[in-house]
Amino acid sequence: MSIRNLRGVVLGAVLMILAGTGGYSAMARDRTGDYLVFRGIGGYSLVDDVTQTSSGTLQIRNDKDIVGGMALAAGYDWAAKGVPIRTELEYHHRFRMDFDTRVVGGTAAGFENQLKTDALLANIYYDFKPRGGFKPYLGAGMGWVRNTSEVDRVPLAGTSKEERSDTKDNLGWSVMAGVMYHISEGWQFEVGYRFIDLGKVKSGPFQDTTIMTADSYVSHDLILGLVYRF
Repeated sequence: MSIRNLRGVVLGAVLMILAGTGGYSAMARDRTGDYLVFRGIGGYSLVDDVTQTSSGTLQIRNDKDIVGGMALAAGYDWAAKGVPIRTELEYHHRFRMDFDTRVVGGTAAGFENQLKTDALLANIYYDFKPRGGFKPYLGAGMGWVRNTSEVDRVPLAGTSKEERSDTKDNLGWSVMAGVMYHISEGWQFEVGYRFIDLGKVKSGPFQDTTIMTADSYVSHDLILGLVYRF
């Protein structure tokens, strides 16, 4: 998906939120309030504030990528008790992001990082009053994030490469906006946008003692979800 198409879907979701001001009726009135949701994630992801500890000069080769992921969440819809709030616990996994750097001078080498992420987040949502089967929402989340760097250090002189894997645990946070669509009894479809701060990324020390760090890893996510309400 191109960045232009991603922006178009996000804008459409925001316009739906602004339009969703009709009368509120609890769609989950006859249900327990418990729900499960499977989400597909497509993110425009960026790393920033990159530093390294060697005596050479850092060059950023690639610090942006389109990243896919999947999520599973279990939650409770307090609309069953007359309150337009949902709370949930979400686990998600993000697949490979290509984050590549090079150090020129000293023990010159390229660093090819295939970055993946696991996260466990506590989310809370405010549901607006539904209109015509559409129910917009706003939300926020916070929780544990682990960024795993699988790095090939390739010396520019052509000698054998070095491979290593490192993890960095972080406190992550996010804000969300989107809309739920009532498909049938018990089933809903979700389209949403999420900005998420995934914390820091770190790899090393390598054989030449270099440590590579990115102080910021964020993503602009398009979320598509399928919800089952018990």
